[in-house]
Amino acid sequence: MTAAAPGAGTVPALPCVGQEVGARRWPYNSCHPDAWGTPHRGIVLAADDPRAGIGDHGLPAGVVPVLWSFGRVLFEPADRLHPYALDVALWRVERERARAKWSARSARGPVARPDAGR
Repeated sequence: MTAAAPGAGTVPALPCVGQEVGARRWPYNSCHPDAWGTPHRGIVLAADDPRAGIGDHGLPAGVVPVLWSFGRVLFEPADRLHPYALDVALWRVERERARAKWSARSARGPVARPDAGR
């Protein structure tokens, strides 16, 4: 998530506590597109939330604790996170691109193997 700063490029904006976020964590995205799982959803936690496990140590600047749908809390750089709805939209676009690639491969027919006649 980035917010425009007056007179500067972009600076990381910390997401709000409780906000649903995504970070391009897409299960099985290296497989066939029909096997892709829906994007993992994260919930931004407060720094003093006991689930974050920070205690008295504090967090580095620009890092937030996120509780992910796969059950773990990870400390994510704020500039890597974006709203979950955007993550789902990006996932759909990428999945359609991957489907087109797979279709193009299938249209070429089977690949000839050197040992096919044996």
